[in-house]
Amino acid sequence: MRSAHLLAAGLACLSILAFAGIRAADSAECAGAVVDENGVPVGAAQIRLEDGAGKVNEAETDGAGRFTIRNLSAGNYKMEVRKQGFFLLAGKELTLHAGPNEVNFTLNHAQELHEQVQVAAPANQIDPQDTAQRSTLTSQDIRDIPVPNTHVLRQSLVALPEIVQDNLTNLHVAGARSGETQYLLDGFEIGNPANGALTSRFNVDATQAAEVQTGRIGAAYAHSGAGLLNLETHDGDDRWRFGTTNPAPGINIQEGVHLGNWYPRFTSSGPIEKGRFWFSDSISVQHTFEVVKQQPAGANTFEEWAGDNLLRLQYNITPKHILHASFLYNRAHDTNLGLDALDPQSTTVAAEQRRAFGSLKDQIWLGNTRSRSCCLRAARAAIISSTCISVAGAFRPWEVWLPYLGTGMEHISLPLASMLRGCGIRNPPYAE
Repeated sequence: MRSAHLLAAGLACLSILAFAGIRAADSAECAGAVVDENGVPVGAAQIRLEDGAGKVNEAETDGAGRFTIRNLSAGNYKMEVRKQGFFLLAGKELTLHAGPNEVNFTLNHAQELHEQVQVAAPANQIDPQDTAQRSTLTSQDIRDIPVPNTHVLRQSLVALPEIVQDNLTNLHVAGARSGETQYLLDGFEIGNPANGALTSRFNVDATQAAEVQTGRIGAAYAHSGAGLLNLETHDGDDRWRFGTTNPAPGINIQEGVHLGNWYPRFTSSGPIEKGRFWFSDSISVQHTFEVVKQQPAGANTFEEWAGDNLLRLQYNITPKHILHASFLYNRAHDTNLGLDALDPQSTTVAAEQRRAFGSLKDQIWLGNTRSRSCCLRAARAAIISSTCISVAGAFRPWEVWLPYLGTGMEHISLPLASMLRGCGIRNPPYAE
């Protein structure tokens, strides 16, 4: 009798093992990569596979754009790939065979406006290794949010719940002072080297996304302080694109005929060598003319000219070796700066400001690995900031030239008065 029980138990174990072996032999594995239209890997993209029975399998790409979904049943699936800032890839059928299956997907950056609105609320995948809190504005959000001045990016950023703006137009993230936030442009620190604030300007239409992080921020951001604000701009691709906003100027007839407030913006992008070398260039100009009626005629006008140019280049040396370069130039000229109802023209100044920022990023991927440690990044950035201010009136006319040159990971924070005294100027009239 005991031998019969042992024999039955043995047969049951063999049946279970045989069933498991058959099931393992019939199971499929889906692995691959997600890249953008330029062949750059897209990290944190959501992959969704749904079989005929309605069972859903999900995964998320790593920093190298790779993903793997195991223990799938062979058969037909509906595929969906999504990431904020890219067009949704959905509605395609995918057939998986038993064993490993290699598939690659391409996501295109969202750049055009559409009449159709798709509302979806997918379940967010929780990464226990990522403890930072993030909020993001896309380029479409920035265009659609109504603000008093559409050419000023800072006014659109206030739509993020972590950001507020004071009466001096400085941004404050998570309640901190403006200089306690690290500001990044395409991954490079772009804050003012003197006070850490965001004073650089570039075309609003060039902004692809704005992301703010608060809370526990990674050690890769040495100067994050209370928060991190990362601004991403558009890359070029194989399609030629041209755009303009407010190209026609206005006329102001107060105190004579003058050019009125005018804020034109121009963008262009396209291939230098199709499939390998692309550029993206964005230019904006700001002209402001104001009349202070409380001051006497002929000495009651204020005028400002400002402009900026952001040029970006991407060169694919190989599909796994990509070189990025960017150059941002700002310039501004003010006449009668400081003129108001209580301060006459004799107390004002004429200011000339210039600032240049350059960056170079080299990315190399080694093998088909999901390990971020195998994604080598060598980057250099240089920033040159200069200010030339002429003061007239009760003070003796003088000029000062303030250069700054450093790498992208350095940070200099010096009071303005100390910087001027270092140039041999004592007690500048506007320094605190």
